[in-house]
Amino acid sequence: MSQNAYQAVSRYVTRHPEILQGEPIIVGTRTSVRVIVELWRLGITPEEIPMHLPHLQLVQIFDALSFYLDNEEEINTTLLNQSMKKITLKSKSFVDTGFYDGHI
Repeated sequence: MSQNAYQAVSRYVTRHPEILQGEPIIVGTRTSVRVIVELWRLGITPEEIPMHLPHLQLVQIFDALSFYLDNEEEINTTLLNQSMKKITLKSKSFVDTGFYDGHI
């Protein structure tokens, strides 16, 4: 992977077209800003997030949240798309198991 393909968007947030389809990630990781925002929305404080993602430092968490607040529409769209994918996969799994017979 070429270093030139990385696009820095802040000190600790970058993008690469081959990592998570260009979704914003923490520099040097494959951890997306979306994952950090999901934890924060669950009520986990920024100071607690490194307990769940121990490879990240607090400064990276705050930078990711700052990036989110500056780009809420983009990240919220990504969050919605990921939620829809999960629902679709769960629905498909439910139908594939034979528990759903097509009748409501």
